Amino acid sequence: MIEHVAIALLWLMVLWRLPCTRRSPIKRSLWWALVWLALALTAHLPSSIAAFDHFAGIANLSGLIFYSMGICSGAAMLDWVSAMSPAARAHAMLRFRRPLAAASITLLATLFVVAPRAEAREFVVAAEGDKAAILAVGIFEVYFGYAMIAASRMLWTARGKAASRCLSTGVWLMLAGTLSNSLFAVGRCALFAAWLVGLRVPGGNNLALVDTRAPLILAVLLMVLGISVPTIEAGLHGLAKLRALLALRPLWSELTTSAPGVVLGTPPTLLHDLGGTRYLSIRLLRRTIEIRDAALLLRGHVSCQDWQEIRSRLAAAGLRDDDFEAAAQAVWIGLGLQARKRGATPHEGPAHLPPHGAAELTDEARWLRRVAAARKSPVVRDALAALGNQADRAPLTPIGSPLH
Repeated sequence: MIEHVAIALLWLMVLWRLPCTRRSPIKRSLWWALVWLALALTAHLPSSIAAFDHFAGIANLSGLIFYSMGICSGAAMLDWVSAMSPAARAHAMLRFRRPLAAASITLLATLFVVAPRAEAREFVVAAEGDKAAILAVGIFEVYFGYAMIAASRMLWTARGKAASRCLSTGVWLMLAGTLSNSLFAVGRCALFAAWLVGLRVPGGNNLALVDTRAPLILAVLLMVLGISVPTIEAGLHGLAKLRALLALRPLWSELTTSAPGVVLGTPPTLLHDLGGTRYLSIRLLRRTIEIRDAALLLRGHVSCQDWQEIRSRLAAAGLRDDDFEAAAQAVWIGLGLQARKRGATPHEGPAHLPPHGAAELTDEARWLRRVAAARKSPVVRDALAALGNQADRAPLTPIGSPLH
């Protein structure tokens, strides 16, 4: 039952990560390692064994398929290790991983033909200690084991370089999975070495093979978890960016309606914001830039007297620190929007409004969301209403020159 669950999760991971393969050769190598491993384990299920062998009419053909695909999975894993490792550290087996894989499969198939093949899930057991059968399976264990050990070394080196705690957790889980696979291969190599010299294992050879298979299933579960954790983190980051994009849409729409010239290209519709999941960072960056550009055009409509009035009203309302600054920016943005709606010209000596920048896109989006939320607060609405009444009583000057 656990084996079926592990294989099902492995196939889900293969399907989940399929879109990533188009953009990254490194991710493509890891994806192929998962594909070959999933195919190998699926081919080694009892129902698959019966179907393969019955259809082909060749006893234990499924065993040859299983071990050949396992070697392909190891070669793809070595591709991944090679892509992640400096070229100077590539050993001979790493550099010639594909020719060695092809040679291993060829030798495996040759020994498979020579060995006796009574129908069984593990044809090395059915061969009753035949040296050709033991060597055939041993070739797979050596190649697959080396691939897992190489991956473990690479992950061990990378464990302290993860950019986030979530990614670090994923690296540790992947490391545990590759170590478990290494244990699986080393354990079987030791078992086969004992068989070659004529030793018998307590409980029988078949039971020993079943027991050494447990680390492989554990490894699959750990690797699936290890790959899932950073992917889930990336998904959560994407969801946060999408939420920020939608949360800023009302403020962006209000500002770009007043200053349409700041929009870069075709304005995105609400449906596009809701349905588009690609390039979220670029789209969020574009939104924050357009909001900032529009706000810059509105600054000229805020006089020094307006700015003093804004600050005194918000201070009297009890606002402090970031709440005060966000509300102040929300008020002068609203005041600028009212002025442009009335057709007023910018002031010759506008107020020097303090900038509020951020080094990271997420911080900038968080700040603008705070300003957008402040725009809806009663304190900001009251301040805008009072300042708007004062502006209505002042004489209007029609726009006679373009804004600078």
